[in-house]
Amino acid sequence: EALAAVAARAEAERGDLAERLSAVPGLRTWPSAANFCLVEVPDGPRVAAALREHGIAVRPAASFPGLGANHLRIAARAAAENERLVRALTEVLAAETVEAR
Repeated sequence: EALAAVAARAEAERGDLAERLSAVPGLRTWPSAANFCLVEVPDGPRVAAALREHGIAVRPAASFPGLGANHLRIAARAAAENERLVRALTEVLAAETVEAR
């Protein structure tokens, strides 16, 4: 039963993160069955570095077969942490869009 509860919590956290990420402009997401979400952003290394400045770590996914420098793996967490991450990611992507102009 304890394992089932952990699995249910992980599924709910991933669903929450995926839903929040789907609303972020300029972000491509993929469905996931794991406890993380895969996203593609315009400038992966810059976005990962900017998130680190917000105290948020994401995993660059360029070392995974078929993925590139703009792919990031984001671990699902509790709703409040997912919200914090998506808020920071939205800010970072908006700043990048402004700088590109």
